[in-house]
Amino acid sequence: MEIPDALLKKEGLPGTALIIIEKLERQSFDELNDLLPKIGLKLYDLLSMETLAITEFEQPVQCP
Repeated sequence: MEIPDALLKKEGLPGTALIIIEKLERQSFDELNDLLPKIGLKLYDLLSMETLAITEFEQPVQCP
């Protein structure tokens, strides 16, 4: 029931991740600053991970 609880009730670690993603999409940085320390992160960490994910996604695939 972890996934349904995350999606419907926003409970547990998956639910927290969903809340963080929603706040990031809305650019609710003040709310993120309050929420992220509860899981051991800072806003800088989250934005760095987002930037890394975007740049890795946009790199061309190299065939062997």
